[in-house]
Amino acid sequence: MATLTFILLVATFPSMSKPLSSDSHGVRVKVLRENLGISQGELGRRSWLAPSTVCAIEHGRNKASSADTQDALARGLGLTLSDLRSYLRGELTVSGAIGKARLS
Repeated sequence: MATLTFILLVATFPSMSKPLSSDSHGVRVKVLRENLGISQGELGRRSWLAPSTVCAIEHGRNKASSADTQDALARGLGLTLSDLRSYLRGELTVSGAIGKARLS
C-alpha cells in the first residue's frame, strides 16, 4: 500500500521525483537552520555572512553556489562542506544533517 501511495504522489506531483533545484537550496537551509534552533542572525555570525545574505539565500535571491559561500554556510550550520552539499542535493535528510551538526 505504501508503494502505491508513493507512486500516486509522484504521479500527482512529478516534482517530488526530481532532484531539488538550486532555488530550493535556500528552503533547505532555512529548514535546517530552524530545526537547529538558530536565527538568521546567529547563522550569519557563525558563518561570517551578513544576516541579509543569509536571508537572500533562504529566499532564493542568492543561490549559495560559490564554494566560499557553501563553506561559510557549512561552518555556520556545524557541518562539513561535504555533508552540507549532500544535504543540499537531498542525499542527507534534515534529521541526518542535525545528527551530523556540531554547533559550539
